[in-house]
Amino acid sequence: MYIPPSEARDGRDAPGVRPVDRVTVLHVDDDAQFATLVADALVAEGDSCGVSFEVVTTHRASDAAERLDAGGVDCVVSDYEMPETDSIELLEWVRSEYDDLPFVLLTGEGDESVASEAITAGVTDYLRKGAHEHQYALLANRIVNAVRQHRAERDVVRGYRTLDEARQGVCLLDGDGRFRYVNRECARACGRDPADLTGAGLSEVFPAEQAADLAVAVERVVETGESQECEYHLPTDGGTRYFSGTLSLLVGRDESTVLWVGDDVTDRKHRERDLELALEAAEMGAWELDLQTQTSPTRTRRHDRIFGYEEAVDDWGFDRFLQHVHPDDRDWVEAGFERALEAGEWGFECRIVRADGAQRWIAACGEFYYNDAGEPVRALGLVQDVTEDREREEELRETNERLSEFVGVVSHDLRSPLSVAQGRLELARRECDSEHLDHAASAMRRSAELVDDLLSLARDGPAGREVVPVDLAATAEDCWALVETRNATLVVETGHTIVADQGQLRRLLENLFQNAAEHGGADVTVTVGDHPGGFYVEDDGTGVETADDDQVFEVGHSTGERGVGYGLSIVRDIAEAHGWTVDVTEGTAGGARFEVTGVEVVS
Repeated sequence: MYIPPSEARDGRDAPGVRPVDRVTVLHVDDDAQFATLVADALVAEGDSCGVSFEVVTTHRASDAAERLDAGGVDCVVSDYEMPETDSIELLEWVRSEYDDLPFVLLTGEGDESVASEAITAGVTDYLRKGAHEHQYALLANRIVNAVRQHRAERDVVRGYRTLDEARQGVCLLDGDGRFRYVNRECARACGRDPADLTGAGLSEVFPAEQAADLAVAVERVVETGESQECEYHLPTDGGTRYFSGTLSLLVGRDESTVLWVGDDVTDRKHRERDLELALEAAEMGAWELDLQTQTSPTRTRRHDRIFGYEEAVDDWGFDRFLQHVHPDDRDWVEAGFERALEAGEWGFECRIVRADGAQRWIAACGEFYYNDAGEPVRALGLVQDVTEDREREEELRETNERLSEFVGVVSHDLRSPLSVAQGRLELARRECDSEHLDHAASAMRRSAELVDDLLSLARDGPAGREVVPVDLAATAEDCWALVETRNATLVVETGHTIVADQGQLRRLLENLFQNAAEHGGADVTVTVGDHPGGFYVEDDGTGVETADDDQVFEVGHSTGERGVGYGLSIVRDIAEAHGWTVDVTEGTAGGARFEVTGVEVVS
């Protein structure tokens, strides 16, 4: 870590330095009487210095070393010549162990060479015994100043060490934009060494245009005292790095010192770019709205292109947006915005008129953010051109209308011959009595029901069907009577009542029965029974002839001579319309077993 000399030598400018009100002095002198005199004199001079002196006296260098190791000493005052050693050797030891602890040489011996040797060894101050009539007052002042300076330097070093370990980039600039201090994070982000940056100008670190902008910002901070926000980027060996920072006048220093605290936002910029690419791929635009000014300071390029602008719009805001909303939609869009300010969310689709005059549909959504007073201050959201979706929906609506009309015509055309057949059947009953007429009547009733079901399905879809409790056993027996089963046998082993659309359930069972009769053999036995979560239909025929169980439900799949492969596909569609699941597996007697689950069982 590099600490500028001007910072380390100015104790008065170091915020948080402890006041010097108590000083512990270690006095090393082999003359016991003189040592006592010095101690008494320093205590007496303390009042005039505003300091309370505590003087600890030792007569040998080895004792001094032990006392220093015990801690709590603020300054060492030492004679030059002592029996074991001289003060220069003691000073050298102190510097090796305690670095910059104040050390004052007070001696009655020595000359300029001694002073020079002491200064070379790192002495803090040098006084001759008896060289001044107020020598003890001078000594007291020298000690206080040395301790004050030592504490100031130590606190400054601690402050810089804290800054050096900060996760944010921190530096000090003078009024000319030269770096006076740079912490490690700032240097790392710049790809430079702190010592290399210290003393460098902005133009030596940043590209010319950015350096000029930053210099203007520094000058503005110095002149006005107001902080300045700034964003900047810096080419490094590892690629371009992006930063966001604040320039502030440093309180407690001369007016030309500026504190610069910044964050490396490269990762955030990359994420924003990735998000912008994702939004671009989805053809969605992002927007931000300042609710205090009703302006939009931040938008993606896609946003403006949706409204017909190839270049970014400088004065975009809510009013400008409303101007693009179709006149017939403008009032309810604005009213919805006012309601959303309280609700916190906004979502809608409306027509817009682009800058080129084209009319389009958009879908937009947003979320509102509030200050501590509960006032809305900011909104973020997305917008997408959904014109093609709207057009497809309109085409689908028109197709469904035509389909409904077609089904209505077909059902009408089917009802006419059915009505004729039913009329002829009634005439036949008057002429003869035959059980075949009852079966024919049931078949015609079922045909009429199928026509009604077909018309309802075309108009309302599966969701429009009415579900009611249905007796499963009775429904199965009714359906069996309407299916051509030759010598097949039905076994009903269920007493459940289930919730279903009765007509659709009949179609499901009829198709399963028909499938069993066609593929299980002339004398096949079909069983309807209870299954966990639903019911099953099982036969004792030849079973499923494909390894892929799902394949049997595909349209067109059939192994029978007469089947066209729609029956089981219809079974699956009816089950899914009810929210059921139908699976095929091997039956207990080797035939096919269809299990319908997800069924609501009433009893």
